[in-house]
Amino acid sequence: MNFIETFHNALPDSVCDTIIKEFDSRDKYARKVQNAIRNDLSIQLGAHQSLLPLQGTVETYLSQCWQAYSDKYEVNNEFRDVISNAFKVQKSSTGGGFTFWHSEQGSDVRMISRIAVWMIYLNDNFEGGHTEFKFQQLSLKPEKGMCVIWPAAYTHLHRAAPDLVGDKYIITGWFRYPTPSIDYEPSSRH
Repeated sequence: MNFIETFHNALPDSVCDTIIKEFDSRDKYARKVQNAIRNDLSIQLGAHQSLLPLQGTVETYLSQCWQAYSDKYEVNNEFRDVISNAFKVQKSSTGGGFTFWHSEQGSDVRMISRIAVWMIYLNDNFEGGHTEFKFQQLSLKPEKGMCVIWPAAYTHLHRAAPDLVGDKYIITGWFRYPTPSIDYEPSSRH
């Protein structure tokens, strides 16, 4: 048992396509990170008022995945309603992505409350770009509409394989303890 779960066809193709189209129409507003460990563009859905309906749509489908994950791993009821409102759409191009081994939980105030991570692949028309989990010795092939959920802790170091050829789009975020002082996480990692 590795606590990494995949949910195939978790998000309909039409929703995936709409999110990509909306991202591409706003890429001039995207946050660009380009350094030795990461190379991508990202936007927060909640930072764009016109994208809030899309966030609501994603949350509807995502909550079904979280319910199934919670049931399988007997997650306590107190953690049932923990979807973060920081939905990040990310685009990585050839050779890009977050290719450094990392976890999603840490001492930073934006990371300390994270329980689990979720990611949905919005496309799969590229080469490489798998999501790799170091200690689980697992490599997940991206599949359009597939949701992946895993623990945020150091036990689940992961990265984007550095062999991406083409453009890869994902939407990602966290399940976390409610913390009213944190709304969005513009400098978050993934």
